[in-house]
Amino acid sequence: MKQVARKLLRKLGYEIYSINKEKAAAGDGVTELCRTLDLPILEPPSRGEFQARCSPLFPPASTIPSDALAGFSLGCEALVRDGSMQQYFQMECRDGDLVITDDYPESHYYSRQRMLETIYGGLLGGLSGKSVLDIGCSSGYYSFFCARQGAERVVGIDARPEHERQFSLLRRALALESVASYRNLDMEYGLERLEPDFDVVLAQGVIYHVYDHPRFLRNLHRLTRGWLVLEGACSGRTDYLCKAELEDTSNLRASIHGPVLYPSLPWLVRLLRWTGFDALHYIRLPSDIEDRWGYGKFWRVMLACRKSDR
Repeated sequence: MKQVARKLLRKLGYEIYSINKEKAAAGDGVTELCRTLDLPILEPPSRGEFQARCSPLFPPASTIPSDALAGFSLGCEALVRDGSMQQYFQMECRDGDLVITDDYPESHYYSRQRMLETIYGGLLGGLSGKSVLDIGCSSGYYSFFCARQGAERVVGIDARPEHERQFSLLRRALALESVASYRNLDMEYGLERLEPDFDVVLAQGVIYHVYDHPRFLRNLHRLTRGWLVLEGACSGRTDYLCKAELEDTSNLRASIHGPVLYPSLPWLVRLLRWTGFDALHYIRLPSDIEDRWGYGKFWRVMLACRKSDR
């Protein structure tokens, strides 16, 4: 049957190519591939070191009163059920108040924020006095960490206007209104409207929600004066094969356009260097964290990239 299909397709003018099935890497696949790609690996600090220099946004049993929620036309039960908020916080309602924390075992505070702290404290020498652009900020979780750690100005942008009220509520609760701001902007086609005025650009959970990777990365290169932090889901391949999909545009965590492209790590590295970034670093997931996202098998990666002078 395969032979018949090949002959028919060739008669119609198509050329047939096979995609090799990748074998599971023996040992530490991350170390091997990073060596091949000339990517230094950064190891996150221990949990104790991290906690000593980076507190959670909301310690356990923190409370946002019901009148504060009402001020932004938000209801407690709706927030607890919200998929975007659930990505970052454990929440419950008590007499109409929102009890919220990001300090729990599976929290991004202990996983991704700990990886980011490796970049902030090591490569960047801290965020004090720096300006930060957080692309795909959602409700502002990582924007607020940057502001709390000394950034002079943080601008969070997201394609979903629904996130603005959540961002505003949390910004008020954390007393960061003079530092952090929100803009509703399309990450695929709207970045050209921003001025290149940022020391650090964060683009987490975004690259796989866009289709035109070269255009997106060239925009990131234009917008930063210093460093880019790029994190997101990948194809899981160790060659240049990307994976195209159609996302449900009604999902708040999905693309607003539909067609998306999951890159491979080698493709990302090649594009970043072509765009004009150097000093690329791979940030490893902390070894004491269960790898639910697939960082160790290239289903997700985090890279820190310096803008070159050329």
